[in-house]
Amino acid sequence: MNIKITADSTCDLSKELVEENEIEILPLYVVK
Repeated sequence: MNIKITADSTCDLSKELVEENEIEILPLYVVK
């Protein structure tokens, strides 16, 4: 079983942490 960690673009993760853990950043859009 494969697991992928994802987070939205408003998260406060460092670039190093994202790269080390292969976290996929998904864009978050606020529509008003």
